[in-house]
Amino acid sequence: MDEETLSKIRSTPDKTEKPGKEMEKKKSGFRPLSSGPFVNINELYEEVREIVYNAGQIWSLRYNTTTLYRMKLPGLVEVVITNTSGKETTFLIPRYFLDDTSCVVKDIEDPLSHTHLMNVNVAGKVNLNLSTGNFPHIMTYQKLRFLLKIHSAFSEMDHHMLSLRNLIVGIHRIMIQECEDQPSGDGFHSRRLKRTLNLDTLLDDLFEQLTRSFGLAFASFIHFVRSCDPKRSLNFSMVDLSLPKVTSNQNLSDMIDDIFMAHFLKLTASSFSLVDLYVDLESLKIPCPDVFHLQLDQVKWWIDATTIASRRVREKSAQLQCVRALVSLAFEELGEHADVNSKPESKRVKRSTLDILLKIIGYQETFPFMFRERLINILRTQYNLTEDERHRLGIACTQNLSLPKLSEEKLEELRISEFERLHAHMETYLDTDISLMMPPTRGPPLQDKYPAVYTHDPPKVIRKVKSCSELCPKNKFRIPMITGPLVYDYSRSMLRTTGYFMAMPNLANNLGGTPSSKIATGTV
Repeated sequence: MDEETLSKIRSTPDKTEKPGKEMEKKKSGFRPLSSGPFVNINELYEEVREIVYNAGQIWSLRYNTTTLYRMKLPGLVEVVITNTSGKETTFLIPRYFLDDTSCVVKDIEDPLSHTHLMNVNVAGKVNLNLSTGNFPHIMTYQKLRFLLKIHSAFSEMDHHMLSLRNLIVGIHRIMIQECEDQPSGDGFHSRRLKRTLNLDTLLDDLFEQLTRSFGLAFASFIHFVRSCDPKRSLNFSMVDLSLPKVTSNQNLSDMIDDIFMAHFLKLTASSFSLVDLYVDLESLKIPCPDVFHLQLDQVKWWIDATTIASRRVREKSAQLQCVRALVSLAFEELGEHADVNSKPESKRVKRSTLDILLKIIGYQETFPFMFRERLINILRTQYNLTEDERHRLGIACTQNLSLPKLSEEKLEELRISEFERLHAHMETYLDTDISLMMPPTRGPPLQDKYPAVYTHDPPKVIRKVKSCSELCPKNKFRIPMITGPLVYDYSRSMLRTTGYFMAMPNLANNLGGTPSSKIATGTV
């Protein structure tokens, strides 16, 4: 068989091709999703692009996804917020974000409803009275809750190519951390870079890409998503040989609550209160995130790690428990960590609990900055701390326990250099600080159960040396009040003035030299 015959056979279409062959060709162009844990923000945005591309490919098999010029968005609602002072703030929110709330939408007649052109007017209007500025963050929570419905819808379309489980887990992993691990040349020490995920930007990017990818079919897609149950999902795929399975989304729902609380806790504590947030959520009839009793076992387990590898393994669980602990402390749900010896009107925590909370404040590269700031604000304002505990809290605010620890040789070198500095200061300025040179009378906090090394009481009065006369009490030096030169008086062993109007003996007698009579007669 020659080459011309072979080329004709290859170019001839296959008559026995099945009708579903075209669908398989389209599905062969899908992009696989990531299966591993996300470690940086760029991987999250890449996962969003892959999911939106696959969703557009599957939805285009049944609906026309052509994007028209000036396409009308489905149901923008104008929300007017009026605070207690009478100031109004306006927000434009898609209507599907207000489905599970108590907001009453007043429909506005659209003269171009029969076309696909974009109208200048909005589809509805809502008036709300809120005393706080938490509405934008409540809408962030609504976007996260709507993300569960999209996950159920995508799982019913094809859970292998469109599942949002890994994306939600990745957002949950990155939102509770402070630094990202960066590659470094040292195998024993990794380089960490402080980087924060902007949750609103990521969610807005996801919904905007879905709107642009689905085009005219976006309205039908939103109608399909509204019919899905966020509590469970039907996992269906054309490549599965078994029947579709119904799985629960309770684990993802808990992650959604943790993501939102981590997002809200990173706001300024003085302007955004957790109590006001829960009041606003209840007024809008939105389910509030769960408030757990205070638990710090995972944080203590992370602190007690002896190696770098074990600390990295336990780090995420400690960061997640820190988020829930802040909510528990804000609502004073202490549980077994409450001090039973304290009065009912004064909230106090146990000493061991306070030690762990101070460690959270000290580790600046593990726990986010705003988490630590909110924890400091809660301890200072809501709990009755003693003077010693407030002093320890102030010290914890200035420490960075994430820095590498010094070796014993380095600590001894620092101790010797400090003593040399104090000695040089005393010799130069004739000034000694006895309180710094004396040994301590109390041991460190970790050795409270053991007696102190130095048990003698400190002196009641610590006198600070101010002049040279204190060093030589026998020969006190006094500044004369009369002008004139000074001479040394051997009879009294002190300096005296030679001012005018004062009787004084001859200098020769005092200095042991030539008598004054010989000087007067010139016999010298």
